Amino acid sequence: MQTQGLNGYSYIEGAEIKNMNLADICYDNTKLIAPEFMLKFKKAPEKKGEYHFDLTVILNGEKLTKTIDFVFK
Repeated sequence: MQTQGLNGYSYIEGAEIKNMNLADICYDNTKLIAPEFMLKFKKAPEKKGEYHFDLTVILNGEKLTKTIDFVFK
């Protein structure tokens, strides 16, 4: 896994980089320590083109949803 650019968080006590499937990430095994995070696909879809992803995060009972558009070339 490429971690370049993420080492700036190493000073935060308890910070670690997770290499997990998105479906396995949950409250019990993850702490959001920064205002951003990175998702990396294991492989591009067979069909190239534009995809829309709805990402939902629940923080302190508040549900935040963001739609992300990404073009696989």
